[in-house]
Amino acid sequence: MEIKALVKQVNEVDYTVDILASSPAVDRDKEVILTTAWDMTNFLKNPVLVNSHDYKNVENILGKFEKIWIDNDGLHGTARYFVGQGNPKADWAWALAKNGIAAYSVGFIEKKSEPGTNGIAKIYTSVELLEISQVVVPANPEAIISSNDFKDEAYQRAYKTFKEVMTMEAKGVIPYHDYGNADENTEWDANAEVREADVEKLKKMCAWYDSNNPDVKSSYKLPHHRASDLKAVWRGVAAATAAVLGARGGVNMPDSDKEEAYGHLAKHYKDFGKEPPDFHKQYENEEEILKACGFEVETKYGRIISEANRNKIKDVLSAIEELEQKLKNIKTPLKELLEISEVEQNSVPLDTDAKLKEIKDVLLKIKNKLEVY
Repeated sequence: MEIKALVKQVNEVDYTVDILASSPAVDRDKEVILTTAWDMTNFLKNPVLVNSHDYKNVENILGKFEKIWIDNDGLHGTARYFVGQGNPKADWAWALAKNGIAAYSVGFIEKKSEPGTNGIAKIYTSVELLEISQVVVPANPEAIISSNDFKDEAYQRAYKTFKEVMTMEAKGVIPYHDYGNADENTEWDANAEVREADVEKLKKMCAWYDSNNPDVKSSYKLPHHRASDLKAVWRGVAAATAAVLGARGGVNMPDSDKEEAYGHLAKHYKDFGKEPPDFHKQYENEEEILKACGFEVETKYGRIISEANRNKIKDVLSAIEELEQKLKNIKTPLKELLEISEVEQNSVPLDTDAKLKEIKDVLLKIKNKLEVY
C-alpha cells in the first residue's frame, strides 16, 4: 500500500527537501490514512530515501531523512540527497527535485483499518511506515512537488503540465501495485476470484479495464490478484500474460493498451524472481506462448516422436502381429495334447513328448520376443 507526498521546500545548498509525506486527503483508491495512525519505530532505525520502492541494491538509496515529525497536517520529513558521492541515480533524482519535477511515495503496512463512508472505501487507523521513495507518477493530486519556489517560467510551465497529467483519472491500463505475493504453488481460478470481488477490489486485482464502463464487473480484465488479501498469484500472472500475448483466445482489449498491460504484469514476474516472456516476439503457436509465460505444457506425442522412435514402434507392432499368428498355431498341438491326456494311462501314444516340446518351443519364442521389447 502506498500514498503520495507533497514537497514543501527545496534547499539547493545542503541538498535537502522538506516534504509533507502524508495528509488526510482522500487518494484515488478512495482511502484515507489518519495522521495519528503512523508507527515510525522501525523506519527511524534506517530512514533512507529510496528509488521507486526498489530495494534490490544499494544504488537505489538516494539519500536519508534527517528529520521526521507529525502535526495536524500529517507526516512531514526532511530528506538530504547523497549528491556528488558516486551514485548517478542520486544525482539525477536531486536534479529532478530541485527543478520542481519530483514526486514521493510512502510505503506502509496496514495494521488496523475500518470501512469508510460518503465515498471513502477505507480509513487506516494504524500503519507501520516502511520507507519513502522518489517516484515518477503520483496518484494523488497533492502528490507532486510545489512550484512556488521556482521562478523560472519554463519550470512553472513544466510543473503545471505535470500537475494536470497527475490529476487525470487513470484509464485503461491499471497501474502496478505490490500487495505481496501468494505462495508460488497457489491454485488459481480466475472466475471464482472475480465472483468474490466487487468493482473496487477488481480495480486492484486486474491489469486493464474498459474505462467507458468502470462500474461493470465484466469491464475488468486480466485478474491476477487474490480477492481475499490482494496478494498476486503466480499462476494468475502467467495466465493473464499469456492472454495478452494471444493464448487461449486472447483478451478483448485495444491492441494499443496491450504492451502497457504487459509491462504491469512483467513487474510481477520480477516479484516472483522470474523473467517475463518477450512481448515483441512472434510466437509460432499457443503452446510456445504458454511455455514462454511459465506454464508446463503437456506436448502432444505426434510433435515430439523422433523417426527412430517411430521405427521402434513399428517393429513392436510387427512383432505383436507375428506373436498373434504363433498363438494361433499353438492351438492345434494343445488340442492334440488334450486328446492324448484323455486316453488310458497304459495306452499313451509315443509322440506325447514331441507334442510337448513343440508347444514349449513356441512359448519360448514368444518369451524371447517379449523380452526384446
